[in-house]
Amino acid sequence: MVTSATQKPNPSAHGEYERGVDPWHRDAFPAEFKDQAPRQENPRAEGWYELDWCGNVINFIPDGTPIAAATIERFDLVVVAAR
Repeated sequence: MVTSATQKPNPSAHGEYERGVDPWHRDAFPAEFKDQAPRQENPRAEGWYELDWCGNVINFIPDGTPIAAATIERFDLVVVAAR
């Protein structure tokens, strides 16, 4: 499975996701810094912004990124009674 406009990345411990475009692409930079942008290729990638609990963007996951199936680990709870 891969991320897409309709497929979000796996649930995050940080918060929510929202749609956006690559923040590191040259189009996101002011004119005087466009040539120094980390990503110069076109077109500008779309994807998902990962937001922390305050709504701050902490990550960008472009569409087409492979995602592993979500797994749930089972932990057995052992209760020891105190005497």
